[in-house]
Amino acid sequence: PRLSIPGLLIFGATDLKAPVEVGQSIYQGISTPESQKTLLILPNSRHGAEGNDVLLMQTTIKDFIDQTLTLEK
Repeated sequence: PRLSIPGLLIFGATDLKAPVEVGQSIYQGISTPESQKTLLILPNSRHGAEGNDVLLMQTTIKDFIDQTLTLEK
């Protein structure tokens, strides 16, 4: 709850090591404003991005970085 910096959480929908519920719990538990945090669930991936999810993940990371840099200005 003390965390209040921009955050990007990425989870695979079928990950058995770190299930989506863990990501959802972390996302809900941090104090970062909704506009500055993102929970990306890769629909076709397990513990690492797979197939078409790779491009989705890359695009989301780029957009998150761009958004975060804009906040810094």
